[in-house]
Amino acid sequence: MHNSPTGAVDVLAVRTLEQDRRNEMLSWQIAGLSQRLSTQQAALSDAQAAAHRSTDLQQQNTLLAKLCVACDLLHGSPRMADVLSAIQDVVINLIGSEEFAVADVDADGSLTPLLVFGVDEARVADAARSLAVVDAIRTGEARLAEEVPLLAALPMSTGGRMGAMVLIYGLLPQKGGWVPFDDDLFSLLRLHGGAALHTARLHALLAGNG
Repeated sequence: MHNSPTGAVDVLAVRTLEQDRRNEMLSWQIAGLSQRLSTQQAALSDAQAAAHRSTDLQQQNTLLAKLCVACDLLHGSPRMADVLSAIQDVVINLIGSEEFAVADVDADGSLTPLLVFGVDEARVADAARSLAVVDAIRTGEARLAEEVPLLAALPMSTGGRMGAMVLIYGLLPQKGGWVPFDDDLFSLLRLHGGAALHTARLHALLAGNG
């Protein structure tokens, strides 16, 4: 006995309808999974952003703590030797250099060494002709040098004038290069380093007169 053409058409129509329903259900499932995936990705992105903000905050707190420690070091004693030792600690441990000098800036722009670490003292006098040093004295702002071997000239305000200078000749290998935090250290030396030197000079003057 043969199936009628009408029966075959009905069977095909039923199968087509069932397939359409399965496709529709599959589409809903895919849409649901896509929505869940988008939600999870958004949650992950929020978590990563929160973790990044937390890391940034921790880094900022660490940097602020370092600045506070540096200030304490610089103002810890009125003795010149102690102030120079504190500046040395800041330069070595925070800026990251073991090739530097601290010098008085004389009225004629020449430099008189107060502390020399890891470099030839003759380099201090030569640095007075550096464009970075001249510009740092003129502006009162830190200047990165383009002349080898000097890397940076960091002025320090003493008694209302640019009375001293930190000269950086090299960086520690792990330092790699200058970072934004260095600008804060340069400002700290300019203000607090200079103030500490000025206090030490006044202390020595009063002690001498006593």
